[in-house]
Amino acid sequence: MQEWFGDWYQKERSLIQLDLGESVLPVEFLVEEFESKNTTTIQPFWEEVAYLGTDADQESDRSAIETYQLELPTPYADPPSLITFYSFKGGVGRTIHLAAYLFALLERAKEIDNPIKVLVIDADLEAPGLTYWDRLDGQQSTVTFIDFLEAYHYSPLPTQETLSLLAEEIKKSSRREGRSVFYFLPAFARDEQLLDAPVLPQHLARSPEGEWTCSNAIYKLGKAINVDYILIDLPTGINEISSPFIFDPRLQRFLVTTLTKESLAGSNLVLKQIGGIFPANGARNNSNTGIYFDPCIIVSLLTPQLKSLPEFGNALTALRNSYAQVDRIEENDLFSKQLEVRKTDFSQELLYVNSWEEAQQKLSSTSIMSMARAWAASQRMPLRT
Repeated sequence: MQEWFGDWYQKERSLIQLDLGESVLPVEFLVEEFESKNTTTIQPFWEEVAYLGTDADQESDRSAIETYQLELPTPYADPPSLITFYSFKGGVGRTIHLAAYLFALLERAKEIDNPIKVLVIDADLEAPGLTYWDRLDGQQSTVTFIDFLEAYHYSPLPTQETLSLLAEEIKKSSRREGRSVFYFLPAFARDEQLLDAPVLPQHLARSPEGEWTCSNAIYKLGKAINVDYILIDLPTGINEISSPFIFDPRLQRFLVTTLTKESLAGSNLVLKQIGGIFPANGARNNSNTGIYFDPCIIVSLLTPQLKSLPEFGNALTALRNSYAQVDRIEENDLFSKQLEVRKTDFSQELLYVNSWEEAQQKLSSTSIMSMARAWAASQRMPLRT
């Protein structure tokens, strides 16, 4: 202070004499403990998580998750449950698996006489499939996923009011399965929407609400519609439409792959990125407690011949190792990350499916449906009167 203000600073009285008559400026020193923080918050995008722990030989990479922190979101305590379906490569049966899980939930609800409500979202803004199925049924919603993203991001109305208006429109195109109901939110309505979407999921993730806004926005929409489950069909590949959902551990994430080299390589890459940001000893997956979930890999289009090959077992081991980060964790932590691997068989009849009704008929006796039914039976469905 003496150096800055010279004789104007009166050290004994802790005052600065001002050039305004007898005016003075009191000086007070506050000593606070300084804690050095070397943490940079990143967002759930491939380009930002790609370099976390990529070189096991560098000691700094071992603690990369502490240096570059992806803040994990607060788990959802109440329904709806969010369930996503993703694949690195197209043509592996991702969409048909989502359909099977939808039908399995509806079947299970009917079996136990407990009606449920389900929202299905076609979030594949690159090659939407469910949207074209839905067009054949003639009940398409007047609201689309693109509309929802735009309204949530730019709405002149309060958020809750916007969600309520969207929910009422979505409810107008409901479908019934016994006493249960499912709603569908198509990716788009007009070709122009798909070609020039003004708002994408990554825009929400970069909004002031935070990096987990995409999932939170959909969760709030589900609340407004009063659904129990939300099933989301994501686009393939490494893209920023899928990444805000892929990296969100609150969601049940099903990754579908085949045994082809390119599909396995991509799936291993994705699992390694997810495993790199998930807490090694964090809360484990439990569909009934609303905590974090490990992803689940589904190996599809299997035949008896493929399952008899040594490469089949090697592929399953590689997938588990990619998620567990075996090259970066201690031996006693090897199983702290649990990747569930499920297997479904090739079904000739599923090569050509064009509608919800056709999918339901053709899936009924397949291994995909058997697997989906087993999963649905494990869910604790919210009670409805």
